[in-house]
Amino acid sequence: SPCDRLFRSDVDKNGTFTSPGYPAAYGPFMNCNYEFRGHGRERVQIIFTDFVLHHPHDDPSEKPHHPWLKQR
Repeated sequence: SPCDRLFRSDVDKNGTFTSPGYPAAYGPFMNCNYEFRGHGRERVQIIFTDFVLHHPHDDPSEKPHHPWLKQR
């Protein structure tokens, strides 16, 4: 996908990133993948300052279910 991003610890140890068009919502049918690669025992810490999982057609009273959000 054109919005996929790869972050490598040998290039940068710190930084920021945003989704396409932030703070507006993703465009229709977008599938963005963010991959973080480290070496050895390095770990990734992500601190979100703004994180919205609401889909415009969701019923706000329902429990969020987002099968498209993956943590690996």
